[in-house]
Amino acid sequence: MTFALKPSLLLAGLCLLACTMFSQSSDTALYNKAIRLSQESLLDADSRQLDNALSKALEALAIFEGQETWGEALEAMGLAARFHFQLGNFEEAERFHIGAKEMADQHQLSDTDWSINWYFLAGTFAHERQEYGQAISYFEKTLQLINDTSLLLAPAMDNADAEAQRQARLDFQNFGIGATKNYMAFSYRSLGDFDKTLDAFFSSLAAFKKCPPIVEGTRTKLQVVNEYGNIASTYLILNQPDEADHYYQLALKELEEEEDSLTLGAILFSMTNVESQKGDYEAALALAELVAGLFERGKMANIAALTSWNEQETFVSVIARKAWLSAKAGQTEMAVKSLEQATSLLRTIEMNRILGGMTLFDLGHVNLLLGQPGAALECFQKGLSMLNEEVSPTNFSNNPDPVFCNSKTISLRLLEGKTTSLYQMGKLEQALAAVENAVQVLDQMRGDIAFGTADGYSKENTLLELEGLFASIFSQNIQIALDLSQGGATAYLQHILVASEKSKTYSLRQAIRRVKDFSGVPADVREEQDHLVTKINLAEKMLSKAYAYNGPERQSGIELQKGKLIKARNEYSSFIKKLQQDPATSRYFNFPGGRKNARGGGHPTGNFKGRIYWHH
Repeated sequence: MTFALKPSLLLAGLCLLACTMFSQSSDTALYNKAIRLSQESLLDADSRQLDNALSKALEALAIFEGQETWGEALEAMGLAARFHFQLGNFEEAERFHIGAKEMADQHQLSDTDWSINWYFLAGTFAHERQEYGQAISYFEKTLQLINDTSLLLAPAMDNADAEAQRQARLDFQNFGIGATKNYMAFSYRSLGDFDKTLDAFFSSLAAFKKCPPIVEGTRTKLQVVNEYGNIASTYLILNQPDEADHYYQLALKELEEEEDSLTLGAILFSMTNVESQKGDYEAALALAELVAGLFERGKMANIAALTSWNEQETFVSVIARKAWLSAKAGQTEMAVKSLEQATSLLRTIEMNRILGGMTLFDLGHVNLLLGQPGAALECFQKGLSMLNEEVSPTNFSNNPDPVFCNSKTISLRLLEGKTTSLYQMGKLEQALAAVENAVQVLDQMRGDIAFGTADGYSKENTLLELEGLFASIFSQNIQIALDLSQGGATAYLQHILVASEKSKTYSLRQAIRRVKDFSGVPADVREEQDHLVTKINLAEKMLSKAYAYNGPERQSGIELQKGKLIKARNEYSSFIKKLQQDPATSRYFNFPGGRKNARGGGHPTGNFKGRIYWHH
């Protein structure tokens, strides 16, 4: 779970930077009605009645335009853009946003404050379009304007009121810098530039730390907590769990003075990924149980009692994660119980399709771990159906990073799970069809990334991440083709090769060569590879049994089996490296885009026992 500032909070905070421009009205009663509508729209937005808020903002806009009170009309148009944005109507939001710029230019209403707000919003719209380079340029312009105005704020030595106003202005500017740097960081992260991502998050953190505890009703301390969480989640993506843990601990320390169980739960939930990356599923499970306890102690055990869709969905996803961690830790009874609970809860609420897909992905893998590929297939298929439903766009602002969390990425992972389920059920032809579908999604995603970074910003890291993310898809493709080709059914192998040749993806072209060349691998090499894989599988099973053991010396047994698993994986890695360096075998084992097992994603053999960690 990533800690992005929500657009509603960002827009509300930066709107404070925009000046209020009142004009003389020709009809006081009508003018006052429009002002009241504008104020009520903000209240409706705060209570999540966004349709009502938008309707009132549009009615106010019509009145202001009719009375030619352009300052107020400009603000009402800005509200309409904001509410469209929060509703996920990005095209309409941008139309009103551009209209506001035209109105401001026509009536000479755009001062520096207004321009700051306008450029920030332009950046958020570009980010939502996945035009990250353009978004960054808008955010840089926003920061430039903020810095230019700060140079004019000299201390007012002999005037207490003026000094108070100056300080308030500085507070607003620091909030604006923090909000802008926050969004800029996510744009950089979407481009795969993690150095600039971290720089921007640290700058945002520093800016929010300069703010007083409350800025016009906004608890800036929570923004500090969120930025620590964002930094930690970035280190998780970089496969640095120790660094991630450090910043999550700092977030928890900052949160000690705040009463916000939802933020606390989000941090603890994210920390399950840290422990999972370390291979300590028991510790991760303990954290998941703490999060579930927060909901239950808050009278949220009954899903019907929850008043917020965010809380409802988070609760279900926590239970799904708890089920998966229980299975990984060898606690089968708890895994089954949590699986049943999450499945039951899913029937009672209408989930956001993004988080719903992620939750069903978790539940599908629980079923796979429990040896229930049929039930797993049902979960993966339901997740795919949810993502393919024709629904209005939902702004998933808690994680705007499209590389890791857009619907195509989740669809691809669900297709991977579907393929695994069908493969384990022996339905190879259907598994092959699922793989081909996944390859199509992959090609679409690569095109999206290329389009989103076409303005010159580096995309190499992002594409490399995609190559690694989808390596197991290619492994499935190869394995199924080989299995189907056994017994003389060469038509299947030819079918997959012909279909795969049409793909323009670099990794898949390498996979095709690997399929064609695989028959040339010496028998003794294959036997040694199978032997080492068997050792890894056995070590994994023994570690699961060690976790499930409740007797004396349990912890020493866990550490012993961990050591054996690490040793087995290292032996396999050394074996593959030697083959990669040997000219006689290098072409068979140099497979670009292979996913690192340390990331928690794939088994080194690509035999579908892997599990991709979500970057929550």
